Formats: sequence, C-alpha cells, structure tokens
Amino acid sequence: MAFRSWNQKNRLIPSANEKKGGGRKPLTQIFPELADRLLVILKDHTAGDPMRQEVKWTNLSRRQIAQRLKESGTPANKNVVSKLLHKLGFRRRKPQKKRTMKQHKDRNAQFENIARSG
Repeated sequence: MAFRSWNQKNRLIPSANEKKGGGRKPLTQIFPELADRLLVILKDHTAGDPMRQEVKWTNLSRRQIAQRLKESGTPANKNVVSKLLHKLGFRRRKPQKKRTMKQHKDRNAQFENIARSG
C-alpha cells in the first residue's frame, strides 16, 4: 500500500511507490474492438435527421446496448456505452409518448366553450 505524506502547505506528496499513469486502463484500450462491436449492435437500431447527416440516435437504451455487448463477449457498463455513443456522434433523443389519450365524451363541448369565451 502506498502512503502519502503532507508537505508544509498541506498538499499531498506522492510516495515513491506510485507511478504516473497508474490505475485501471480504459475498456477501449483493453478491448480495442469495443467501438466496432458497438456499431454492429447499432446497425439495425440507428436513425437520424435527414436534413443533418451528423445527427443520429438509437432506439436502444444504454442498458440494452451494454447487455448486448456483454452477450457478444465484450463487457461494458452503461457509463462506458454512454461515453462511446457520445464519441461516435450519437445524441440522446427525447422519448415520445407511447400511449394515446382516449377521447373525452365532452371534447367538442370544451372547444365550443372556448370559442364562446374568446
């Protein structure tokens, strides 16, 4: 275990055992094929703006993508997926309402009331 000591200005001084650049390597370095596998997964689940080619999104959630990556042999959590999506130019898309509202029996009366008062 590496211990740090305090200097006179209360700053931590790294011990001799600590190396610069230490720690866990990013998953993109451990699994260089991660971005390629992500693009294969997104191939059939990608949409975009026809007016702006650089704007694209996917209908899969980050968790669903992470699960599919895990099944393909490349473990990645939703935070890694999120960073990769951003790096590859994908944007978040606001979810649309899935359920339609039922027609209210007095819907026409509501509009007639609005027309009279306006």
